[in-house]
Amino acid sequence: MQEEKTAENKANYIDGGSFRTRIGNTTYLVGVFFNNAKKVTIEDRMKNLICQEVTAGNF
Repeated sequence: MQEEKTAENKANYIDGGSFRTRIGNTTYLVGVFFNNAKKVTIEDRMKNLICQEVTAGNF
């Protein structure tokens, strides 16, 4: 059932690219995707993430 839900929602996503980052001896390939159906902008999301980090004291 989860696979069906994922397949239905794939049409809403656009590829935002990918990047590699290395932490210790491990290299990670990170894929970025954006959901066109959401009304939240990247600016809204970044502000939310910053507020969460400040509230948690992770700065």
